[in-house]
Order: sequence, then C-alpha cells, then structure tokens
Amino acid sequence: MAEMMDLYNEAENSVLGTLIADAEVNASLVFTRVRPEDFVTGISRQIFETCRAMYGRGDVIDPLTVKAACGSEFATWLKELEQITPSARYCGAYVDKLLELSRRYRLQKLFREALDGNFAGLPMEELIGKIECMNNVVADDNDQRSSTMTDLLADFYTRMGQERQYLDWGFDELNRYVKVNPKHYVVVGARPSAGKTAFALQVALHMAEKHNVTFFSLETDSETVEDRIMAAQAGVDLAHIQSGNLEEAETVTLVEAKRKLADRNFHFYEATGVTVDEIRAVTCRNKSDIIVVDYLQLVRSSDPKHIGKEYETITEVTTALQRLAKSGVCVIALSQLSRGGEGMAALRGSGQIEQDADVVMLLDYPSEKDVESDEEAADLEAGRLRVIEIVKNKGGRRGSIPFWFCGSQQRFLAQWQGFYQSKLRMMEDDATA
Repeated sequence: MAEMMDLYNEAENSVLGTLIADAEVNASLVFTRVRPEDFVTGISRQIFETCRAMYGRGDVIDPLTVKAACGSEFATWLKELEQITPSARYCGAYVDKLLELSRRYRLQKLFREALDGNFAGLPMEELIGKIECMNNVVADDNDQRSSTMTDLLADFYTRMGQERQYLDWGFDELNRYVKVNPKHYVVVGARPSAGKTAFALQVALHMAEKHNVTFFSLETDSETVEDRIMAAQAGVDLAHIQSGNLEEAETVTLVEAKRKLADRNFHFYEATGVTVDEIRAVTCRNKSDIIVVDYLQLVRSSDPKHIGKEYETITEVTTALQRLAKSGVCVIALSQLSRGGEGMAALRGSGQIEQDADVVMLLDYPSEKDVESDEEAADLEAGRLRVIEIVKNKGGRRGSIPFWFCGSQQRFLAQWQGFYQSKLRMMEDDATA
C-alpha cells in the first residue's frame, strides 16, 4: 500500500505540474477527465480545486497566478512542484495513470470494508448499493460523482463551440430526430413479426463500424442471426441462404459482404436466460460502447423474490439498464408491445420502461389513411411498409419516419421524398423473390 501511495503522489504531482506549466494546452484535457476526489493528498486536491475554479472563471493559469490564488502557505510546495514537473507534453499519460490509481484506491477501500466484515450485517438494499459502487468503479463511472456549479461551468466552458458528436443510426432522417450518445437509454418497441430484430441488427452492425457493440440475443440463436446478417448485408434472399440454393452471383456478393463485415467491432452473445447482472458483467468485460438487448421482457431477474412476477422483474431490469447507460454505455433495448395499448402505454410489463428511457421508438405498420399512392397501397398490403413513431425524445423532436422493409433480405430502408418516383430501387421487390 505504501508503494502504491508513492506512485499516487507522483501521479498527482505530474498532473498538477503539467497543468500549471501549460494550461493553454492541457487544461481542457485535465478538467474534462479529472475530479477532486481523484486526489487523495489534501494539498493536491486544494491546488486542483483552485485551478479548476480559475478555469471556470476564464482566468489565466500559470505558476504566478496559481501562487497568488492559493496564498503564501502554498508557495514552497508550488515551487517544489515546478522544479520536479516532467515534460508538459505527456499530460495525457499522467492523467491516465492518476485515474488508474484512483480506481485501484477506491476498489481497495471497498474490498477492505468487505474483508473486515463491514458488509456482513448490512440490509440487502445497502449491500446491493455497495456492489453497485464496485461495478461503477470498475466501469469508471464518473457520473455517480456529484458536480458543483464550478464543475458544470468548467465542463461547459470546455465543450463550448465544439461540434457535438452523436451516434449514427445509419438512416439520415433518424439521425436528425434522435441524437444519442453513450449514457443514453433507448427503447425500441414493436409487436411480434414487425421486424424489430432485423432493425436492431442493421443499426448495431452500422454502429459497429466506429464503436464497440455487443448484441445480447435472448430469443434468436447464433445460426439464425448469422443468416439474417448475411442476407441483409449482401442483399441476398434469406430463403436461398437457408436452403443452400445460391446462384453464383449471390455467392460473390456474400463473399464481398463477409469482407466488409470482418473488421466490425461486433460481439454477439447468445443470452437465453441471462440476468441483468450478467449483461452488465459482459458489457464491462467487452468494454462495450453500445449494447443491444433483444428483448427486455426476456431478461431474468437477479432477485429471487421477483421470479415469476412480470411487473417486478421488468421494473428491476429497466432500472438496471438505465443505470448501466448512465455509466457511459448506450443501451438499446427492444421491447414487446401489449396488444391493447397505444403509444408508450403499449410497452409490455411495466410503466417504468417509459419513465427510465431517454428515447422511446415504436416500430409498427402504417395505417391505411397514411397511404398516398397505389404503389404504397400495394406495399402496405404485401407487408413491406413500416413506420417508426418517436413517442419520447428527451433531446430532440418527436415524429414519424416511414420505412420500407424487405422481408426476404431482412433490410430496412428509410423512404425519402420521391421514393416511389425514383427509377433506382435500392432493394429487390419482395414480389419478385
């Protein structure tokens, strides 16, 4: 432990030293990632909080201004810090080391409490809270920490003027409506056979081009998913894949699709009977940026008292998924819809789902009154039309987006103005399959 504290003090000094030596370059990095509780040495924490307050006010941070702001009692310490400061160019590496040691320190503290028997007599709720705390440390959950107004101002000042980055759904119109990032909890509701798994797979594979995605399938086995993925990505009839009767041209397109998919950071987890605790553990192990849960009502309770109780189980699961999202993972959970309900009230099992979610989208068939042409009427009758109703959206607009669904290839295509007038059809018509 003494050796660890020596390393800890060295990391604290390195971060503070490089910050003060070149705040113009390093302040944004430091104040975005480091919090006061990452410092265990009292004097280091005070210096950090002083610098952070200066940054929030827009003051210049350098050895002279920090000395003036801290007072004469810190003069000797600041002078020593200036003399031992390594190159300011390596600030990012010093921040990484400090955060690693901070996590180790917090975990060791929790483990010591457990080994000392301090957990033994705790009520179950408090014990679960302690375990959640450990999970948050492992996941480096900064969002569980409180933020003062100074924190908020410093964070805003850092982000001010920067272009915001959001996850790409793979559909331009959906991107305009639904702007999400890690920390968001998205629920996609649909009735059976509406195509929610196909939609989720298409979105997940697109996001996996740039992000680490884990797909938890509680209903569909890996072979079925493999067939659907290749049909959608290659534009090959699923029935041909399943029967093995492939034409030469189809084989060529499947090989090309395999080449494109090989580098996707996509993990498939056959999750029949999985609990929400297991989902969280796999997510941490895979270091996932995004997870898809297909589907929410099939996740088992981790609490024996909730087994066999649908409302209590779904409430527990959706609350846990929301917590997981707040730890820095985008959670996309598919949900069944009740037959009689309308809108968010149709989400099956618990009203807590609509309370927890940042975004709720409902995938359904359009009504006949929305059909505007003979072509649309034919596609509606053939089951090729879908609509996504965005019924809850904390960060953007609500509305409807029409989609065209090719069931034979398990692919979605967002319609655009003039879709039916365009001579170029990007998908094969099901009727010719």
